Order: sequence, then structure tokens, then C-alpha cells
Amino acid sequence: MADSSTFKIGIVKFDDRNRYGTDGVPATILFGGGQRYIVRSKHDGKRNQWAKVRVDEAAAAAGGAREAELVELLGPCGDHPTELLAFQLHFGVRPCRYPARDAWALSPADAVPDRTDARDVYCFSVDNASTRDVDDALSLSEPDADGARTLGIHIADVASRVPETSPLYAWALARGSSAYNSGVYDEGGDLAGGSSVPMLPPALAHDELSLNQDVERNAVTLWVAISADGAVTSEKHERTVIVNKDKTTYAAMGAASSESPLGKCRALLEELSGDADPEDLVAWAMIRYNAYFGRLLASQKAWPGGVLRAQLEAGTAASYVRADGDGDVGHASLGLGHYAHCSSPIRRFADLVNQHAMFGGLADAAWGDARLASLNARVVEVARYH
Repeated sequence: MADSSTFKIGIVKFDDRNRYGTDGVPATILFGGGQRYIVRSKHDGKRNQWAKVRVDEAAAAAGGAREAELVELLGPCGDHPTELLAFQLHFGVRPCRYPARDAWALSPADAVPDRTDARDVYCFSVDNASTRDVDDALSLSEPDADGARTLGIHIADVASRVPETSPLYAWALARGSSAYNSGVYDEGGDLAGGSSVPMLPPALAHDELSLNQDVERNAVTLWVAISADGAVTSEKHERTVIVNKDKTTYAAMGAASSESPLGKCRALLEELSGDADPEDLVAWAMIRYNAYFGRLLASQKAWPGGVLRAQLEAGTAASYVRADGDGDVGHASLGLGHYAHCSSPIRRFADLVNQHAMFGGLADAAWGDARLASLNARVVEVARYH
């Protein structure tokens, strides 16, 4: 038999009346093109089962019978938790064994000197009601004497806590990003049937690094100065410490009073973006943030260094490319010459590596073309899972 690297996920068809010998049951492999295999099993049920199997590819290539060794029955077809697990196993979302807590080697929260104290700024996050890993928050100042305002876009400063020497950094590269699923709702209206798998351990993704309400958190802030007539006049970034005063939702933003901080920010973003849906408004702010840092990373001309999210033609797949390149590094769908993933460092490795690159470059000599290719391959795999 082949080694464990050839484990595959398949369906053992116990409802098929055909048998091969006394215990040979037909099976198909997930995304296997419909090719049939024979699995030996004494299971006497009549319902098809998801299973983990080991395929003997060498025997099949030599013209022998296509057989697969049954490693584990996962559960019945049609059962949501079982089917979710099957797909998570196939796409490498599970098993998920985070580095042990005592090996995380996090930097202390005050490791970065001269961080700007923005705790008095009224910051708020806008997400889905179920969001637990809060990467981003917004703020909007009151107009000054000239009617100018400052929009703050605040992103969790994960790089300040997760150094390149931490096992979590290598782990995040291997995972690529968080993996999300919505589950199903039971009769009582509660979400059931499995959970999403964050890139970083839940104790960090949902708590210590997340911009949760009423706690101090490190952030990388982009301050966008806006004139009284709604024109962006300047942008600057800095490392800050903030407090999220209101962990709220898209629905709440849409319903907010025009005189509330949330309503005032909604009105400004509507003016700047031309959109009205709260999700689109927040997305506009994140794209603005990512475009700013895309230009910054490209200007560094450093490799190993940051990465851009490039798309050659609208409607085609985007990929990560070196930020030091002068070729096709723009994002066609967004109409941007430079665009980098920087706004979700809790959820995506590219954002984490870019945060490190923003501030003094990368010390990790192993980060380079080979690992960039590995990241792209992993991101494609997670995208297929989604």
C-alpha cells in the first residue's frame, strides 16, 4: 500500500448490491472523476458512508485491481457534520493541531516603542453578528473649524505580537488563512454542524489579538484626511493602541441614527464610495487601506519582503506576487496599480507577512520565492474549500 500521504476521502457505497468476494464494497473518491475502487469492509449497514481510505496507486498504475484500504469510516452520507468533516479532511482544513501554548513565544504587547495612544478615539467595528475574529475597526473625527474630518482605519497589529521566530508564524504560513463554514440551523434556530477553523489558535484569533470591545489592542492605523467637500487630502499610517468602543454589525450600521457616530461614518463612506450597503461601505475602507499599503510595500523594492495581490484580467484568479516587481502587479477588477492584503492579519498569512514587511523588513531568511509559491498553492486549496 501507498504511504499515509495518499490518504483520500471517499464514499463507500454500502447501498450497492454488488460485492467483490465476501467483503469487497464499491467506493468512489472525492473529486476522483467517478473512478470506482474496491474497499474491504465487514460493515453490515446499508447506508453509504464517508470514509478515509488509502489508495494503492502503484497497483492501479500497473494494471491491477483498483483497491483502497479502509482507514476509517467517518459517518453516513447526508449527515451535515460528517460531510463537513469529509471536506475539511480533503482540503487539509483538518486535522488542525495548533502549536502548544507554551511554545507560542509571543512578543509582549508593549514591545513596540513610541506607539501612538489613540485610546480616546471613538473606534467601532462592523461585522456579521457571528464574527469572533475582529481584524478591523473604524473611527471618524468631528469636523474641525474648516469642516475637515479624519477617517481612521484600524487593523489589529498581529505582527507586533507574533514574531517570525514564533512557531505560530510558520504554522500560519502552512495554513494560509482561516477556513470558514456556516454550518446548518437546528430546529431551535441555533447554528450547528461544525465550526470554522481560524488560522491562529482561537485563544488568539477570538480573544488576545481580536479587536474586541472595551479592551486595549495594538493596531496599525491609516488616518485619511477628508476636506469639507469630501475630497481625500492626505493619508498617513502609524502604530497605535486603541479601544474598540462598539463591536457592532452591518445591520446596526444600516439602521443607525444619522446623528450617531455610526450614522455619521456611514454617511461619509456613502459619499466617498458611492455605495449604500454597509458591507460595501466597510469594504471600501478596507480596499483604501490595502491600496495604500500596496503602494508602500512596492516602494520598498525589497525581497524577501511584502507581497501584492495581483490580477492580470478582471474576472480571473488573483495571486500573490513579490512586491518588488515592476511587471504586472496591478489588480484589474479593482482598477489599482498596487494592492496588498493587509487588513486581515488574524485571518490571512499574507497580511501578517506584509505587516512585518511594513516596519523594517523581514528577518526570516527562509521567506522567499519557494514559500511564496507554497502560499499561493495553499490559498487556492482553501478557496476551493470555501
